[in-house]
Amino acid sequence: MLVGEDLADRIIELGLPRRPDVLLVVPAARTEDTTVWRRAVDLGAARVVLLPDGEPWLVERLAWSDRADAGGQVIAVVGGRGGAGASSLVAALCLAAVRTGLKPLLLDADPWGAGADLLLGAESEPGLRWPDLAGLSGQVSGDALNDALPRPLGVSVVSWDRGTPVDLPTSAVVSVLEAAVRSHDLVVVDLPRRADATSSAVLARTTATYVIVPAEVRAAAAAARTLAWLNPGGGAAVIVRTGRGRSLDPVTIAAALGLPLAGVVRDEPHLETAVDAGDAPGLRPRSPLARLADALLGQLAQPRAPGAGGQPPRAGGLAQLGLPGETGMAGRRRFADEVA
Repeated sequence: MLVGEDLADRIIELGLPRRPDVLLVVPAARTEDTTVWRRAVDLGAARVVLLPDGEPWLVERLAWSDRADAGGQVIAVVGGRGGAGASSLVAALCLAAVRTGLKPLLLDADPWGAGADLLLGAESEPGLRWPDLAGLSGQVSGDALNDALPRPLGVSVVSWDRGTPVDLPTSAVVSVLEAAVRSHDLVVVDLPRRADATSSAVLARTTATYVIVPAEVRAAAAAARTLAWLNPGGGAAVIVRTGRGRSLDPVTIAAALGLPLAGVVRDEPHLETAVDAGDAPGLRPRSPLARLADALLGQLAQPRAPGAGGQPPRAGGLAQLGLPGETGMAGRRRFADEVA
């Protein structure tokens, strides 16, 4: 609560209950007047802000005051290989959050994707995109940011437009991410499959990181390279996509990558057709993708037992897949024999 001198005396006279967040705002020229400080004491003000010198501090303080319980969770999703389904899972997680009454934000950090707004059918909705936000730095009001974004299906979206990707400074991404965390219950980030300063900054802020991998030898090998580049650290887990022609065991894939198995989802044959028709991935609550998203959010909501978490031993890593050492068909046949 900001209080000017013109109202301070009236509030004191009324005997209103003291609040710990009252800031008394006065011109710097009034500092020599002892009545200013007496008013601050009688008001119970947490601080006297002298203008104009105190303006930078005041702006920063207001930017951090988006929510009384600021501290939303951040989930990052990355594909183990191109086309693994990371963007679809990101959308499904956000829609699952909406179903449970949470306030989610989808942050599309992959400049080479089609754009998260397109995935949610919001490509024509007005609102800011990354090219409009590239110049941001420092503290940003989360509520102001949220009001300026497209919000399809109850999901606030920070996405790319259809133009040429702009050079997006890491400082802009960090500013938007921190503002989103302060004003939303959940932030889900669609992360690119490359290591750079932006990816590192996002991963340092995540509650959980999911690597989605189709149940194929080549996909598992590509995922191992992706993990080596990104180095996601603690909280990373694997999600395996199964379906026709994908015979690898999900547990074995997770062990080969040295990460816990967070979930398994089967392919939805008509998903791409549905998306082209305007239905977002995970929109149908009984679909495999929606059920997976619900389960993942349920896991995050449960407190971990002491000593829980961490990573299982690699147990040979990609040697279980016949890579490296035995490459090509010989390695794949040996791996298939071991699984059988």
